Amino acid sequence: MDKILIVDDDTILVHEIMSEFKKWDLLVSTVQDWKNVLQEFIKLQPDLVIMDVKLPNYDGFYWSDKIRQLSKLPIIFLTGVDQEPNAIRAMANGADDYLIKPFSVNVLLSKVQASLRRYQVYGKTQVNTQLKFGKYILYTMSNEVTDGNNRVSLSPTEGNILKLLFLSDNYLISSEQCLQILWQGGLFLDNKALRVNISRLRHKLRKIKLDIINVNKGGYCLLDQK
Repeated sequence: MDKILIVDDDTILVHEIMSEFKKWDLLVSTVQDWKNVLQEFIKLQPDLVIMDVKLPNYDGFYWSDKIRQLSKLPIIFLTGVDQEPNAIRAMANGADDYLIKPFSVNVLLSKVQASLRRYQVYGKTQVNTQLKFGKYILYTMSNEVTDGNNRVSLSPTEGNILKLLFLSDNYLISSEQCLQILWQGGLFLDNKALRVNISRLRHKLRKIKLDIINVNKGGYCLLDQK
């Protein structure tokens, strides 16, 4: 069953889409936390995203850019009739298709099904991503991080933890969020194991003067020691 993530705060439209898509055995999820859309994307690992342009906190372009750093999955944008330039911008930024509101849910369904067929043909391949924090680059498939001169090799678990920090807003993530996302990815850590991995990661990152600091509310944040 294909999984669809709808990133739209129009509850009436979302309900209409969900009702129709369920008839076609599509598993539809919606965003619960508008400040952490990327974390919800990572947890769900959908096969396709339906993205509205106007959203609370950050717009659809912001979140599609974040998602594109992780995956080539299809993204279909929704935009208002008075916002047609947004559709052009969406396609230029890597969207696979778009619809201008108001639209027929059946038309959206046909676009979703076509995009999923293309995605199955080309494969669900993740991008060999280079994530950036200042001068630092994290290579997510090889689990290596560099400051431009020196390179540090990480374990898969350490690489996943650092990836979450590179992707999080303000490069900060709570312990609870970190553990939850790692669990969804099959890494079953508890708080003690997380602290041990953070300690090892800190030790390795000293070589390139990158640090992970504790924050007051029980999370972690990246810090460039320069």
